[in-house]
Amino acid sequence: MTIAHALTEQGEFISYEIKDGIAVVKFNDKSAKVNTLSEGLMKEAEAILSEVRGSSLESTVKGIVFISGKTDCFISGADIKMLERCKSVAEAETLVRTGHRFLEEIENSPIPIVSAIKGKSTCLSN
Repeated sequence: MTIAHALTEQGEFISYEIKDGIAVVKFNDKSAKVNTLSEGLMKEAEAILSEVRGSSLESTVKGIVFISGKTDCFISGADIKMLERCKSVAEAETLVRTGHRFLEEIENSPIPIVSAIKGKSTCLSN
């Protein structure tokens, strides 16, 4: 995803738009009934956060808002199927580290991040 040519981007799990200094990041896994913290979603989100912070837009983006494309649920939690596919402890540990790194990216962001939650959320709402 490259912001240089457009202010709106679409990924497999996430789309985002930058308007009036606010990056609105929409979680929307179109292949699932609910959004989950899958490896793909977290990697896309990390790439978007890095891109916004590492570009010339950092000085113009004053805030980031996470929203959901789902009407009844923000993010239901970890992708259980992803966890079930782990064949070893090392593989599970790698996934856990990926999740921790993603949450640390949010926590340590120099740009304020908020979640606009409508519906249930067992994750990213505390």
